[in-house]
Parts: sequence; C-alpha cells; structure tokens
Amino acid sequence: MGRSRLVLGNVEQDRVPPFLPLGNKYAVIALPVSIGQSVPDHDDFGAGMHATRGLGFPLPEHWREWIGSIAVSLLDEEEHLCLWVTSSAKHPELLDNVNERLKIRVQTWLRGLLLTARAFGTSGQLTMLTGANGSDGLGIRERSSPERPISNNGVLSRAIEHQHIRDSAALGDTILTIHESGGKYRRLRYMIEGFYRGARTVDAAERIHEFVRCVEGCILPPHGETRSKFLSRTELFIGPRQRDWAGVLYDIRSAVEHLNDQLSVLAKPTERESILTVLRHAYEVQELARYCLNRILSRPQLLQFFVEDSELQRFWELTHVERCSLWGDPLDLPGVSREFSPDYVQQNGW
Repeated sequence: MGRSRLVLGNVEQDRVPPFLPLGNKYAVIALPVSIGQSVPDHDDFGAGMHATRGLGFPLPEHWREWIGSIAVSLLDEEEHLCLWVTSSAKHPELLDNVNERLKIRVQTWLRGLLLTARAFGTSGQLTMLTGANGSDGLGIRERSSPERPISNNGVLSRAIEHQHIRDSAALGDTILTIHESGGKYRRLRYMIEGFYRGARTVDAAERIHEFVRCVEGCILPPHGETRSKFLSRTELFIGPRQRDWAGVLYDIRSAVEHLNDQLSVLAKPTERESILTVLRHAYEVQELARYCLNRILSRPQLLQFFVEDSELQRFWELTHVERCSLWGDPLDLPGVSREFSPDYVQQNGW
C-alpha cells in the first residue's frame, strides 16, 4: 500500500463538509464504483460515519499539488463513493493514534461493504486520506492507496445501493469489535482477512483457494476428514444437492495448495472450457464465503459460536434441525451461477 505523509494543505472553513466541524479529525476512503440512485449526496450513519458521492467539496489547488495530479484527476473525473469516519480530537494539528484509529474504522467499514455488496469490485485505485479540520482549515496529513478489491471476471458489476452502505457500517463495527477482542474469535479473524485477501487477488484459482479456506473456517473438520466434512457440512450453507460442486471446489483448492495443475482436476474437453469453469467457480465460492461471513457477523446467535473453537465444535454437535434453525435459509447457488456468463469474460483476465 503506497503511503505519503503531508504537512500542508487546507480547505477554507466555508467549503468544509458540514459533518467535519472545527476540531474534528477524519479518515476517508474513496472507492471508484458505480453508485445506485438510492444513495444520496450525503448520508449520516451515526457514530461519526458518513458516506458521500465524491469527496463532497471542491479540491483547492494546494490539495491538488499534495495529492498528485493523477490521483486528483481520478477523483475529479470518475464516480467515487467516499466512506468517512470522523471524531473530535484534542490535538487536531497532530497525526497521532486518533488518526490511526479512524483509519482502522474506515477500513473495517470497507470490509463490511465487501460482505454486503454482491459482485463487489472497484474499477481503479483506492485513495485513503486522513487529517483534521484545524485552525488552518481542513488539511490532509497522510495519503495512502490500499489494495483494491478486484471485480469478478465473467460477472457484471453491480451498483452500490444505500442499503449496502447502511448494512456494511454495522458489519464494520462488528468486525472492529472482533479484531479488538484479544484472543477471542481467532478463527473468524483469519476468515475475514482471508476473504479480503482473496478479493484482492487477480488469479481465479488463487481466489478459489482463499475463499474455500474461508468456508473451511466454518466447518471445523476433524484431522484427516477435511474433504469429507467439507462436502457434508457445507450442505447447511448450499443445500443437499451440491456435493459434486463442493468436491470440485475442494479439489481445485488442494491443487493450488500443493502447486499442482488445477485445470486437470476438471477433466474438461478443452482448455477454454476448463478456464471458464474455474472463473465461474471463483465467483460462486466467493459468494458462498461472503454469504457465510455475512450470516455469522449479522446474527449474534451464530457469532457466539465463533468465540472459541470449542464453541464451534458445540455448534456442529447440535441436531440438524437446531443448526438449520440457527443458520437460516441456504444460499441460492444456482441463482449465483446464472450471474456468470462467458460473454463477460475478459480474455486477459486468466
């Protein structure tokens, strides 16, 4: 992630967004994504969390100099959803742990958005800024470029809607609580980071590897029974008729894990058919991992089973009826599969 620290640059008080009063600090991530009509120019989600179309104010010339001409042109010319996290500060002129805390909060909000918005990916570079509205105006103190989530090859991107942003704000706070829980939620923390790592990966087989591992984190298989338990326990998430699909996904994951040829697992007549199958499976299993993490993080009755592995073991010792009652409806995997089309595949995406 590229990062630069800035010590100058401000915006006059009459041009500052109304949610950034004097003495407040901020962190913002600008996401180049398609924004739906349900998203207003500015929305307040409480607890210092705001979303805007674009930055919400015109960039002065000295900001343009400090941010850089390329970054400025992208912010000016492309559609951006901006996620802001703000708070009051005793020392707005300093770059300190308050800024670091705000940066972490806005990044967990981004992770929440990845888990609420289907087929989510950005069209270009992300920009993260942090600073404050001090006596010299709204200034930038640090700029960075987080790694961007990659759009799914073979699937049309969808617009981000208001409900996605609202739900992701709540998920982001839950993710932050989990990451600050000390030794608790160890498995779930790895699953969340693995999902974000997979979403930033271009290679489709590597994406499958990461997302299958996320799903594996839910099933807690006994040693030596990983594949068989992956096939049987994922029935809770996708229904009882998808064992063949789950087996192929697990075998691709194992091929990548052991540096073997993942295409040979598929036994398709042509290489192109194998490649298209891998691309489709990459999207399907991403949606499965997203669905699982969203379900766990949004349902307290499920989240409690991920505090410790012993609690997750207790979940799998419940009756089938009890587990289904807690988990809810399975993912519509055939519906997900229909969203993939060879017509949308970019040839340079393999």
